[in-house]
Amino acid sequence: MQLRVALCLLPLTVRAANIVSSNDDGWAEVNLHTLYNALTNSGHSVVVSAPADNKSGTGSSDANPTPRNTPCEFDSCPAGSPAVGYDQKNPRFNYVNSFPVTSMRYGIQNVAPRFFGGRPDIAVAGPNVGANLGRTVQISGTVGAATEAALEGVPAIAFSGSVGHLTAYWDYTPNYSEVYATLAAQVTNALLQGAKPILPPGIFLNVNFGAVSDYDCTSPDDFSFVLTRILPTSGNPDVNICGNGGRLPTESDIVKSNGCYVSISVATARGKRDADASAQKFVCESASGTEQRRLVQVKPPDLRHPVERAYDQSEALRIITTNKGPNKGQHKAPVAPTPIAAEDVFIISNFTAGTPKPPGSNYTKALIVPRLRRERVDWINSLEDIKKEIYVVDDPHSLPRIPKNKGREAMVYLTYLIDNYDNLPEIMIFMHAHREAWHHEEPLNRDAAEMVKRLSMERVVRNGFMNLRCDWTPGCPGWIHPHTTQENSEKPEEASVLKGWTDIFPSIPIPGVIGGQCCAEFALSRERAQAVPRSHLIYYRDWLLRTNLIDYYSGRVWEYLWHIIFTGQYVYCPAERVCFCDGYGLCFDDDKPFLELKHLGNILYGLRLELDHWRKKEQEVASAKKERNFTALAKMEVPKMTRKQQIEQEIQQKRAVFDEMKNAAFARGRDPRVRARIAGRPWKEGDGF
Repeated sequence: MQLRVALCLLPLTVRAANIVSSNDDGWAEVNLHTLYNALTNSGHSVVVSAPADNKSGTGSSDANPTPRNTPCEFDSCPAGSPAVGYDQKNPRFNYVNSFPVTSMRYGIQNVAPRFFGGRPDIAVAGPNVGANLGRTVQISGTVGAATEAALEGVPAIAFSGSVGHLTAYWDYTPNYSEVYATLAAQVTNALLQGAKPILPPGIFLNVNFGAVSDYDCTSPDDFSFVLTRILPTSGNPDVNICGNGGRLPTESDIVKSNGCYVSISVATARGKRDADASAQKFVCESASGTEQRRLVQVKPPDLRHPVERAYDQSEALRIITTNKGPNKGQHKAPVAPTPIAAEDVFIISNFTAGTPKPPGSNYTKALIVPRLRRERVDWINSLEDIKKEIYVVDDPHSLPRIPKNKGREAMVYLTYLIDNYDNLPEIMIFMHAHREAWHHEEPLNRDAAEMVKRLSMERVVRNGFMNLRCDWTPGCPGWIHPHTTQENSEKPEEASVLKGWTDIFPSIPIPGVIGGQCCAEFALSRERAQAVPRSHLIYYRDWLLRTNLIDYYSGRVWEYLWHIIFTGQYVYCPAERVCFCDGYGLCFDDDKPFLELKHLGNILYGLRLELDHWRKKEQEVASAKKERNFTALAKMEVPKMTRKQQIEQEIQQKRAVFDEMKNAAFARGRDPRVRARIAGRPWKEGDGF
């Protein structure tokens, strides 16, 4: 049984506290600044002392700060800067050119006395970009900073978020950053309003926030708080409260479950292990002791999917008819959850290659796209001779319809295949709603419409399945290692793939490695789709409806299963040069010029991002001038026109070379013999593509 910790409305007045803040992602990372704002807006006095750049995974490493030989992260300080420094516009923000532990100590011993006249009341670290669950706490720099504060005698909390990416605070503030900052401020305020001392000596809290997506867990109000353990119990009882039998769930089980949850684990600073029941009880009673705020709610959360609850309550019923026996007539019986048992599901590996139609033939095609109501998909209108199947996943009244908005694009893809199984077109293209994306290919202008227009129907028919991304990074050749015991912030879904595999394929051994190009956009032939029994597809969708994994993870599980389901191979990574040539007609005879084009494309993409940054700054400055907001202008970084012009010139020069190479490659690809030779398949006159 789990213990829910529900955060209610904040009291009108919060006792102001002196807080020192740090992280391991670097002093210019957006989450650090968003939390600073949230705590400051709560009335607290906050100072920041954080590493000069990203020090993730450094645990409790410690070293004397040294001068910078290179710029700080995101160029937030120049090369040659001193070992420690501060933001000239806000001296409360300090960097330390060392580890998170060193930075936190500097904040407590040096920065806090300067602003507070003494030690801080509490220390916070994070919110980290990526969760710090289970054994990961041992190597987390964010947790290392919090434990350092606790060892210094300062109550401390380590905050970590399940989703996010390193972002400079001046770029933009993602919604997840706002949500995590608000939740972190709520936890901090709740503890500060409780009894004194805030925490027992040598104790810190490890707090992890569940995933925030575009349509799930989008607001702090969506979240509930659960008292947890870092690791499964080793025999010693946990706090016995609310009838939990002296057993708390692990933070991994809660944060990765199907729901909007925040785990709060009570741990020792020395060893970074679960604290005993007395420390857990202290936190519960301290947090709930104030009349202004009640942190503990006795009702345990039901983490199951509503469908499962309905089955238990006998609400999911169907009408069946019998003509024999005493029960003649209609009566209600439980609906079978799926038409096939798990042990009867298998991975098909004996697919046969398809045969394209004669040259010049047309194919029936469909484009299957999930979208939100707020997303525009006008780009699809430019595509001719293709049926558009657009699923508005957050509009229950739209058609075509999905059973539940769950599992991200996987729910839409599977529903389309199930509902149209007997009337599928010859070619199906499954894509996201956005026209431009980082995972679309630079030689195709990162444009979904151009990808569809240039896609070779013949290659899709021959191969049966084609990932629309040719680039191996990320995903190939060996990306997911389900058996690993170490969590990787770059692929937090790795552990979820293990859980997903054991749930979906309980009788099939877990592969040692899974590899395939990201990012859940692919083309499929009718022959290949119908080679997989419809009952299997229903079974897969049923798992999506029932899994405890949140959307972020259940969708990511399927990102690494599509190629397995439709090719039978655990690692499916067609050669990049072959994929581009045979799949899109961008042909190079050898690797060297192909790799040069790829490298040049990556440079162009980076330059465009930098140019967008400068243009955004220009717009912000122009807006502030127009509104005569001199306070905002004083804090703004004025765009350097010389750098902007330099970027524009670089883009123009490199684009000319890039386009010349690209156009020559497309010209080569117009010859079907070239495509066949590069793909390594036989070709004779009249074969076509």
